[in-house]
Amino acid sequence: MLKIESYSINSALTVGVIYKIGNICILMVDSNEIFNGVNYGTILFNIPAKFRPSHTIPAPVGFIKSQKSGAIHIENNGNVVWRGENNAFGAMYINVTYICNN
Repeated sequence: MLKIESYSINSALTVGVIYKIGNICILMVDSNEIFNGVNYGTILFNIPAKFRPSHTIPAPVGFIKSQKSGAIHIENNGNVVWRGENNAFGAMYINVTYICNN
């Protein structure tokens, strides 16, 4: 039977969790607008070592009630970096599945 682990990212997020099932991680975020105003290259949060990918993972980001979109990079050092336009506004929605290191 596969072991299932989870990590809560930040209690200020509406949803902010990573599930790890074997060596597959599922990241789910609804930012609750806490990332409003972030600029390109801003580190949004850091993922603990056992939930990190072995290489950088790009992932799309959507916004509630907006035509805007963007992306994040999940780096192998655990940093989740905003790669969309400057001054992001609104709740970010992130859903990505990736293979993790450990």
